[in-house]
Amino acid sequence: MADSLILTIADLKQHLLDNIPAGHAANRIQWPNAKKVDSQGQKWLRVSATNLDTDDVATGAGYRRTFGIFVIEVNVVKDAGDVAAIADAHALKLSFQNQNLSNTKTLESSVILTGANDSWYTVQIQTNYYYEG
Repeated sequence: MADSLILTIADLKQHLLDNIPAGHAANRIQWPNAKKVDSQGQKWLRVSATNLDTDDVATGAGYRRTFGIFVIEVNVVKDAGDVAAIADAHALKLSFQNQNLSNTKTLESSVILTGANDSWYTVQIQTNYYYEG
């Protein structure tokens, strides 16, 4: 692995595109700092990543491990029930946890029921990851 957040974000995005749940589309994923998604009343995903701590792995060797959390929000139309959102979130959880990607190692994933906002019901998947180098 390389000590590169750019490579890690690319890994996580590509893994999502390769494992997008049925009924979702790549053009309905809200990527960070990208043009707003026009969902047209269809379910959509929002993605974000947060880097956390960087730890020295080998004393004096300059080898570091950086941890972070990759967040995917599944959004379905409000008042349509929660089953579809939970099923999509569970599928994403299973696809992300404990994976060795090109530059990234994912660890555990959690599903969080965040509830309704505006016109959408949202379920969140949080996946812990790290990269090192």
